[in-house]
Amino acid sequence: MASGKLILRAVKAAESARVQSAYDKWGDGYVLPRPEADYRAAAEKGLFFVIEENNDIVAATGVYDLVEGSKVETGSTYVDTPFRGYGIQQLFFQVRIANVVATQGPNVEITTAVNPENSHSLQNAQRAGFVS
Repeated sequence: MASGKLILRAVKAAESARVQSAYDKWGDGYVLPRPEADYRAAAEKGLFFVIEENNDIVAATGVYDLVEGSKVETGSTYVDTPFRGYGIQQLFFQVRIANVVATQGPNVEITTAVNPENSHSLQNAQRAGFVS
């Protein structure tokens, strides 16, 4: 892992283009491509998060409305290679679920989608309580 201080924070809606640029740079085939408007909408609700090192985004994740007020999807999780293996994706699951419950209530259905070829993400989703 790099030696700088890591900061986990919610993204502001005005930062959606910066988030889009980070995903474009990473170019990970496991992350479902989304339009910048999705990142902005999640950020407006306080449901998009990044981890930064020296102001560089090294990990990102969000929550997206599927059915307004009743069903959301966790997704777009990416952790840059040097930061993998430290439980960041598991932390992201906890942060997202807690924020959905806190902001939208405990009755909102939370789902996720993971490429079955991405075994590490699949295991992390299952540890967070999602079933395949």
